[in-house]
Amino acid sequence: MPKRHQKQQQWTPGRLKQIKSILKSNRDRLPEQLDLQVELPQDHKNIRGPHNFH
Repeated sequence: MPKRHQKQQQWTPGRLKQIKSILKSNRDRLPEQLDLQVELPQDHKNIRGPHNFH
């Protein structure tokens, strides 16, 4: 492995502290997904119906 890659993989105490903090506060998790089902109005004058498509 090249030396430049070895240097990037070093775990310093400050880096470990950051990782522990992230894990402890659950910042490594995705936010809860909200159910975003939106009903759009179907009676607007610009909305085409099935009769407009062949």
